[in-house]
Amino acid sequence: MSDCCTLASAPHHKSWRRHKSLIILRSVITRWFWRIRIRRERKRRSKISPVLIDDIGLTEQQAGSETTGFFWHV
Repeated sequence: MSDCCTLASAPHHKSWRRHKSLIILRSVITRWFWRIRIRRERKRRSKISPVLIDDIGLTEQQAGSETTGFFWHV
């Protein structure tokens, strides 16, 4: 009797694991695209004007260091 119940619930368990893995994968990809977008925005803003960079309290060197590096180090 217990073998019957175990076999019947096995496909549901695999389906749930696959669904959970896809959710995790989607969140990782979304996070990477968000970080790429942030990095591009920082790079664009660093090229604007030294006055604007100074206005937010950064030096040009600090603004440059914010735009370099890997996108996953946001």
